[in-house]
Amino acid sequence: MGADTTEQLDNFIGGAWCKQIQKRRLLDTSANSGFIFMAEHGIMTQRTLETTPDTSDARITPVASVGLLADLVDVLLPGDGSWPSGRTVGVQSLLALRLLEQRGKAEFARVAQIILAAGGPLSGLDEAARIAVVARFEANEPALFGWIRDVAYVTYYENPFVAEVINAQGHVYELRPHIKGYPVPRFDPERNTPRHGRGRYVPTEAVKHVDTAALNLASDGNQVWGLQR
Repeated sequence: MGADTTEQLDNFIGGAWCKQIQKRRLLDTSANSGFIFMAEHGIMTQRTLETTPDTSDARITPVASVGLLADLVDVLLPGDGSWPSGRTVGVQSLLALRLLEQRGKAEFARVAQIILAAGGPLSGLDEAARIAVVARFEANEPALFGWIRDVAYVTYYENPFVAEVINAQGHVYELRPHIKGYPVPRFDPERNTPRHGRGRYVPTEAVKHVDTAALNLASDGNQVWGLQR
C-alpha cells in the first residue's frame, strides 16, 4: 500500500470516527431533554425517546441495570473451562433487546427491583449467595423468571462461539441448518440397530399388510367424509 493510499485511508477513518464521536456527543447532551438530535446528511431530525428504560429509583441507574442483568446472566450461564459464560458472549445485550421488544421498557426497572428485593445486587456476593438471590427471584416471580431464563438459554445457543464449542465436542451443529441441512447417512442395520434393550421395532420384512378393501376407501362417500374430518 503506497504512502498516498495510507494517508487517504487514515483521513477517511479519522473523519468517520470524528463523525461518530460528534453524533455520540449529540446523543449524550440531548438525552436529559427526552429527545434525540442526529445530524444526518446535514439535516437535524428529532424524535421522542419512547423506548429508553427509565426508573425513579436512584439505585437503578442505566449503568447499575446493565450490571444487574449481566450478573444474573452469569448465574444462569456460568460457563467453565470448555464453555464460555453467557456474560462473556454478551447474552445480556440481546436479552435486554428482547426484553424491550416483547415486554416493554418498564420491565427493566421491574427486573432490577426484583433482584434488589431478593437480596441483590449480585456483585460482591459469593457463589452460594448469588444462587440464593436468583432462587428467590424464581420463587417470587416464576413467570418473569421463566421468560428471562428461556430467552437467555436460546440466546446463548444462538451464539456462533457457543456453536463452535458444540462442534468441537463432536456434535454437528449449524446455526443456519436450513441453508445446507445436515448430512443423513443411510440406515445401516449393523451400526444403527438398537442394542440397549429398550423398546421394540418391527423389521421391514416382518411388516404385515392390512387388507383395506372392505373400507371402500375409493368411494365418493369416503372421500367426502375424509374431507369433512
